Amino acid sequence: MGGKASIQGARGEARSKKNLSQMNANAERFLLSILEVGLACSVESPKDRMNVPEVIKELVSVKNALLGIGKPR
Repeated sequence: MGGKASIQGARGEARSKKNLSQMNANAERFLLSILEVGLACSVESPKDRMNVPEVIKELVSVKNALLGIGKPR
């Protein structure tokens, strides 16, 4: 009886770790996307910086991907 509960507990823990790992990977991907936009906006030469419509488009894309809306990036 205790063995079955231990196996189920171990499986649940393994699933939790897998889910946490996936969440961390997703968070890292989204943060990296946002940081890339920030870097593109802060290039030394103003003419080489990302323009505002592109910034908005990229950030909306990141938001939608985070929320699971629309096409993935």
